[in-house]
Amino acid sequence: MTCVDNSAEMLSVLSRKLTERNLSADVLCQDVCELSVPCLFDLAILPFQSFMEIVGEKRQRDALAAVFAALNPNGRFICTMHNPAVRRSSVDGTLRVVGDVPLGEGTLVVSGFERGGDPIVRRLQFFEYYSAGGALIWKRILPMQFQFIEAESFQRMAEGAGFTVDDLLGDYRGTPFDADLSPV
Repeated sequence: MTCVDNSAEMLSVLSRKLTERNLSADVLCQDVCELSVPCLFDLAILPFQSFMEIVGEKRQRDALAAVFAALNPNGRFICTMHNPAVRRSSVDGTLRVVGDVPLGEGTLVVSGFERGGDPIVRRLQFFEYYSAGGALIWKRILPMQFQFIEAESFQRMAEGAGFTVDDLLGDYRGTPFDADLSPV
């Protein structure tokens, strides 16, 4: 397994977790738009709707071309994305809790709000760590941005990079994509 991210800090956390679990992977600090790998792969996965964080059509095309070049001739590429028709409804400036996770002696709460969306969405994501008694211990703010990409545009770019699009799925259960209803 090879893992790629352009954040050295994120990869450091991944490497630590792999070591703690007695697992291994090649970890590369690269921009996926300029991906250069030492071998070809049968499968590439761009998870967590990350493709939408590649802002600008040129960079998106560069990323798809780089992934295509990293695959064996019959290699497969899985790319998860938001469905703009559904996702736009939450880009309204309202603070929403994403989730909370027990961590050490306290709880980590992740929340955020988003604005924009035509096509770039600007998000402020908050990471807050609370003690067992509910006192705020620390808070981190992560500014983010992503771009809504319609399914037809993505398919056109993917085909332009050399891919053959087999399926557009609407969720992680494999339901066919419905532009009006599918969450992803």
